[in-house]
This record gives sequence, C-alpha cells and structure tokens, in this order.
Amino acid sequence: MNKYLFKMLIISLVFFLALSVIGFGVCDKVFAEKVKIEFLQWWGAEMPEFDEIISQFNEENPEIEVVPLTVPFSQMRQQIISTHSVGQIADVIGLNMPWTQEFIELGILEPLEDYLINEKTLNVNNLVQAPMEKINGHSWMVPVTAHPFLFYFNKTLFKEAGLEPKAPKTWDELKDYAIKLTKPEKNQYGYSICMSLQGACNGPIIEMYPLLYTAGGRTVKNGKPNLTSPEVIETLEYINELESLGVIAPGTLSKQEQQKIEEFANGRVAMMIDSMPIITVLQTKSPDLDFGVAPVPIKIKMAARNHGWEIGIARKSKNKEAAWTFISWLVSAKINGKFAEEAGQLPGNLASTADFIENNPLIKQAKYIMENSEMVEELRKTPKATDTWRALTVEIQSMLSGRQSAEEAAKKAQEKWEKIFNE
Repeated sequence: MNKYLFKMLIISLVFFLALSVIGFGVCDKVFAEKVKIEFLQWWGAEMPEFDEIISQFNEENPEIEVVPLTVPFSQMRQQIISTHSVGQIADVIGLNMPWTQEFIELGILEPLEDYLINEKTLNVNNLVQAPMEKINGHSWMVPVTAHPFLFYFNKTLFKEAGLEPKAPKTWDELKDYAIKLTKPEKNQYGYSICMSLQGACNGPIIEMYPLLYTAGGRTVKNGKPNLTSPEVIETLEYINELESLGVIAPGTLSKQEQQKIEEFANGRVAMMIDSMPIITVLQTKSPDLDFGVAPVPIKIKMAARNHGWEIGIARKSKNKEAAWTFISWLVSAKINGKFAEEAGQLPGNLASTADFIENNPLIKQAKYIMENSEMVEELRKTPKATDTWRALTVEIQSMLSGRQSAEEAAKKAQEKWEKIFNE
C-alpha cells in the first residue's frame, strides 16, 4: 500500500471515529433530555382505557414519558399529603375539588395562571370555569371531566300517578309531585335523600347543595361560613317540610348514596337528585327503567352543583413545564372528548365532541344543562371538607328527627364550621 493510500485510510478512520463519538454524544443528549413525569390519580382504577390514553401521549410526545401511579380514591388524599411531606410527590396529581383549600394551605399545589395565560394551543375559555375560579389570587387546577348534578324522575311512576312524564320545574311543583307519587301501601315514595354519617358523610352536598344553588345561596361567603344565611335556612326548611309530609322514603338517616340509587332503580322512589354519571349506572344495571333527567327544580334560578375530575401540578415537581404539556394535551378538545367517554362523564373542555353524548339523549340533556346553568363548586374554599360535611350532616339529622328547627340546625352547624375554619 503506498503512503498516500495509507494516509487516506488513517484520515478516514479518524473521521469515522469522530462521527461515532459525536453520534453517541447526540444520542446521549437526546436520552438525557427525555423527561419522565409521574401522574398520581385514582382514574386508572375506574376507566378501562386509561393506560391506552397515557400511551398515546407518550407516543405523540417522545421527549416526555408519563408514568401513571394509580391508587384507590379512598387512599388518594392521604397519598398526596404523605408523599408531599417527604418530598416524593408525583409531578401531576388528580384532584377532588373539596381538597383544594387544604392542599393550598399545605403548599402542595402549583399556581397555574401563568401556564393558562401563556398557553398557545389550548383555548382555556372553553374549559368549565368553576374549578379554575381563583383562590388567594391564583388558579390551582383545570377540569378534565365535569358534570352537573341532575334531577332524576321515573316516567312510568309519573304516568301511573296521572302526571305527564315531565320533571317538576320549581320547588313547589316538586313538593306537589312528591305528594302525588307517594303510596306507602305500595312501598312507593315520591322522593329520596341520603343522610348517613357513615362513609364520606356527603349527604348535604348531594341533597342540600343542588337545591341551595337554585335559591342563589352559598354555604361559604368571603372565605367564611355562611350557614345562617336566609337561603341556607330556607333550603333546610324545604327539605324538612318534605320529610314532615311523609314523601321521603324511610331510612334517610342511615341511607347512603348507593342505597338511594338502588331504590330509584327498583321503582320504589319516583324522584331524586344525583350526579350525571348515574345515568350510565342506571342504563347498565336497569335497562328497562324508563327515566328522564332534568335541571334541579328551581327556587329562583337555574344552577347546578359542578362535579368532575380535576388535575394540577405539584409545587415540588422538578418538571413543571413537561407536566403542563401533558395537562394541556389531556384537556385539549381533541383528546378530552375521548377521555370523557371512557370515564363515562362529560368533557371538561366544552369544545370537545364525543359520539357517546350525541348518541345518548339523556347524556346530551345533561350536557345542555351544564352549558346553560350557573355551575357552582364552593367546596374548593372549605378547609377540611370532610369535617365540615360531617358537622352539617349531624345537624341535618337532628332536624329531620324533629329535635331542632332548620334555623337551629343552621346556627349549630355555623358554630362548628367557624371552629374548623379557624383551626
């Protein structure tokens, strides 16, 4: 081999090795820049296609990997608090709105308004606004799903009672219908409520709050308990009147939500208030049940308690930009409809479309109610929400048992709430 060829061979080898080193460096850089974020939630346990949606994001965003961490809902709140306290909290966390105030005070949540303001691809005005209402000057979460509490009525029982199969529109009509639909000799009642102290003690937020909002009332005002307001007392008096008329199915004080739903599904109860996902529950478990949904009967205005699944960023996350990239993708109009369909709820993005809404008249009606009602969620402003529910449940139970008036119940609950708020 002549000297020239040997020299060119050496140069080629050096050049190849240099390219290889550069290539490996580039690969190492790409690998190093791949951000892994953890997503703590309970949703994966309640929707079969959850992992597929996460995989879709990971495929569409190769620079980010979302690792889902699924726990039961009953453990979710404590898991968030525990992992935050030791500095090992996930980057993205699924949220239940009643936890908001507590999590703000503990420093768990990252304020989101800068992300919302600077968002380029997502129209944040299309999101259901109630969860994003500012607390302490900040927005803390966005809605992934949302739905109103609805009024459920049994059309068959209405017809048998000589009523048109249309829901009552006002409190007065609800009372009148309940009287006509109550037939104790047949073990049939016009209305049902749950007010058990077992479990979550969430009877007030299912039974009282939806009615209260149609009267323009709130249980919290200017960050303080507002239970002695005329609207709250009026709502309690109305529930107590229904009880005294004997139109509410027996067992209220020990009844939990699932038992009330079963009463309705079995045709023992003609009317009830509950959340939108119960539509699917009833259609699946009681396919022959002829029922309708409507806005909660009003006192002065059409309003609905807002519920759903929310999402936020942990303040201690080291990958907040990547976390927001995932969140904004999840609530985008294109993805959010698919997610909501799998969850059996309505999209948090009102611009989303989904076949399950258009193909199901009752869910379509629920969407109409959500879009045309004042959607309210004030439990976000309540510290130690479970404690406040329990305190209010105790006083409502005492009222329904005839041991105190609605005004006395409101006053005692107010005193208990003030102590909780001031702790």
